[in-house]
This record gives sequence, C-alpha cells and structure tokens, in this order.
Amino acid sequence: MKKIFTVATFLPTVLFAQDLVFGVPQYYGPGCPIDSIVPAISPDGNAESLLFDQFNHTANFDTGSSRITCQINIPFSTLRPTLVQADYRGFDDIPGGAYTSLRVSYALDLDAPVSHFDSVYGPDTTEYTLSHQLNITCNGTRILKLFVDSFLSSSSSTRATYMLSSIDLAKTQTPDSPLQLCNSAAGFSTWAALAVSLVALLGL
Repeated sequence: MKKIFTVATFLPTVLFAQDLVFGVPQYYGPGCPIDSIVPAISPDGNAESLLFDQFNHTANFDTGSSRITCQINIPFSTLRPTLVQADYRGFDDIPGGAYTSLRVSYALDLDAPVSHFDSVYGPDTTEYTLSHQLNITCNGTRILKLFVDSFLSSSSSTRATYMLSSIDLAKTQTPDSPLQLCNSAAGFSTWAALAVSLVALLGL
C-alpha cells in the first residue's frame, strides 16, 4: 500500500505540469497495414513520432493515377488548450506531366474534420517536409484522428513516386495559421486526463 500511495501522491504534481501527453496510436488502411508503423513517444509524452514502412506508391502513363490512404487514431490528454505542430517527412520523384497531392483531415473524437491540402507539380525530386499546426482548444482526454490521403497522377512514361516516411507531432509555442480543432462541448475531466497520462507514461 505504501508504494501505491507514493505513486498516487507524486503523479498529480508531474502530470499537472504537462500540457500534453500522447498515447499509442491505432491505424489501418492500404498505406499502413498492421505492424507497418512504429510509434515513438518522448519520455515526457509531449511528442510522438510515427515511422512508416509501407506508405509509398507510383504512377505512370500506363496506370494513369494511384491513391493510397491511412487512418490513424491517437489518444492524448491535455490539461489546457494546446498548439500542436505536425511535420510530415518523405520523398517524391515527380516527372514533368505528373503531380502529387497530400490531403490530411484532422478531427477530435466525433467532431467534423478539417483538412490541409498540399500539392506538387513535376518536375520535382526532393526530400520534403510539410508542416501543419493544430489549435486544440478543449481539454481532457481525446482521440486525434488523422486521415492521410496521397494521390498521384501522371501522363508521363517516366514513373512518378511518392513516399511518406514519418509524422512528428509535438507541442509548439508560435502560431502559424493553425487549423482549429474542438467543435464539441465536451467538458473538462482532470482525473480522466490523469488516467490517460499515467497509461502513456508507464506503458500500461
């Protein structure tokens, strides 16, 4: 009982000092079959990286176009409104006569999604970084839902290639045209947030 009491009295001090704690995600889709994403959560839970193994596709004149998608659901807790940056990193090789687009839709729980759209027209060969910001204005325990949709179209005989390697999520301080999340009126739950934080930190 002494050990349980020590943990119970110490955790509120630690967790109340944190604005944001991420948990282990669930995912599915053609671009992220089972065991194809490796999540890495920082020791304090404030940042999370998702490393992709199979989010890539190609298109050329014969195929015309290609699409690949992935649905990712990330549990998190926040004790106050929080600004989060999402960085998408990967590689594209787009010849002339081809283009690629990346649409990411974000939603909290059952709220309506908001989307960010990026596109590249060939010729372009680059290791890219695309950054989105999310202004999460509600508190408590939530599920952050990301729907990642990549489209390739090509009229060239040269193959067009698109690859997503990673998504990095972390708290940020400086707003830069963030997407506004949290349309529901769900209430603040301190103890529910602490419960999710405990699971994320201890890996239970």
